[in-house]
Amino acid sequence: MSNYDEIVKLCRTCRSATALTVTTDYLCEKLGVVKHDHLCRKYKLNENLPRPKIRRTFDTAKFNLNDFQV
Repeated sequence: MSNYDEIVKLCRTCRSATALTVTTDYLCEKLGVVKHDHLCRKYKLNENLPRPKIRRTFDTAKFNLNDFQV
C-alpha cells in the first residue's frame, strides 16, 4: 500500500486548486471558488503536497513490565 492510498480526493489535494487565506474555500483553475470538500471530474492529485506519514504498528502484547525497568 502506498502513501497515495491514504490521500482523500478533495479540492484541497487537487493540482488545480489554490487555498484562499480568508476562508476555507479554494480557488480552482477550472471552476472558480469552491468549498474545501468539493470534488469534480477534473481532479488531479497534486504530487507536490506532503505525503501522509506511514503509521507504524506494533504488538503491545509482546511487552511486559521488565522491558521498561532500568
